[in-house]
Amino acid sequence: GANGFSVNRTEGVGTGPVTITVASNPYETERTATFTFRAWREGSQAQKDTLLQVRQLGKQVTLAAGLQTVTAQAIGGSYQIPVLCNAAWNAILSSDVWVHLTTDKGEGDGNVVFTCDPNTSTTSRTTTVTIMAGSRNQFMAEVTITQQPGAAPTVLQTIVSDVTKYEATVAFSYQSSTSTVTEYGVCYATHETPTIND
Repeated sequence: GANGFSVNRTEGVGTGPVTITVASNPYETERTATFTFRAWREGSQAQKDTLLQVRQLGKQVTLAAGLQTVTAQAIGGSYQIPVLCNAAWNAILSSDVWVHLTTDKGEGDGNVVFTCDPNTSTTSRTTTVTIMAGSRNQFMAEVTITQQPGAAPTVLQTIVSDVTKYEATVAFSYQSSTSTVTEYGVCYATHETPTIND
């Protein structure tokens, strides 16, 4: 016998069946086994060999991603992409540095797990995860990750008090869910909608 091939009996007298059992092929390449059936007559030196070659096709790899696109929140976080595969697989990212793969390989069905940094920009950003399987990574599935834009900080409440001829007190609060506020202050002028240029 050979690896993955077996027979139910190796000797006998007269005619009768021999069962060859073939296990599932875990490899993508085909494999073969050759069996020799030898017959001879009692008391005779004459013998006859018959060869039987059994060929088994290679494993057919299947690969699919459970999602075509992932929309990530601007605040960042952890996400999963289901992988449907009957072989070993691995995942790679395009060169973007704001996404980090925490689970990038597996065997059989599983998940690619990744985390996103918070998006402090007010524009969305996109990257691609490529999942590959097969002995030469010839089976591929691509998933697009789009992260929502970060929101600009919001001024929640402004209170002006103690207004006199020469001064006033201004109090305000703000919130920012996706970015760190590095500067804040009050713009004032003698006209409406002052800016930092006033």
